[in-house]
Amino acid sequence: SRGVALVRKSAALFKLDRSDDAVIAARGGLALLPAADPTLAEDRWRAYYNLGSIAQNALDYAGAGEAYASAETAADTPAMKAGAMLALAETRTLTDPASADATLARVDALVKSVQTDARLKAMVARRHAILLLNRGAYEPARLYAVEAVKQLGGLTSQTDSNDVSARSDAAIASLLAGKPDKAREYMAMTGAGRLTKGEFDPAVQMDVPPCGGEADLRPADMAVVEFTIGDD
Repeated sequence: SRGVALVRKSAALFKLDRSDDAVIAARGGLALLPAADPTLAEDRWRAYYNLGSIAQNALDYAGAGEAYASAETAADTPAMKAGAMLALAETRTLTDPASADATLARVDALVKSVQTDARLKAMVARRHAILLLNRGAYEPARLYAVEAVKQLGGLTSQTDSNDVSARSDAAIASLLAGKPDKAREYMAMTGAGRLTKGEFDPAVQMDVPPCGGEADLRPADMAVVEFTIGDD
């Protein structure tokens, strides 16, 4: 019982920005959960997923990938497995694209084998699109990005953060795939980036990283930084 309590406490500690305490609670909880007890599968999954979220938040993508892979193994329902695999694909996109591709193949197989909602299908399509964008396969990425928009209800006048992200992906992919008119259409329908007055000030430090180095950056390379400002 103490192990279960620690695992569940770790999620609250993470949301309170007490990441170090959250890691201690999650690992302490895992150590107390009997591995042979199938009724504790969700709590084991929760602990590993919490550890993955904490590592990802700290930009430790390798550590996050290991935790999400453990969460996938611990999961005993399609929903939990899909959640772990999508998170794993997200982190592996940046560190191990081949592994991300293999993970998405497992997600595709899972989605085909069970009944899933449109939102999950949109999330899967979006992860495919982002992986393909990072690999420079712009037209296939555009098709997946457009599919994500479609699964979320299409280009309607109603939007939430998921719509904004999916439509932005479609706009970026369309632009890179040589379809500027479509790019403008999707970007216009994000509803994002509109200010009632004034301008958006750039950051204090906007130093461009030098070319070369471990990442082999080149002048034509680009990065897309997405962020959302909430009511809080």
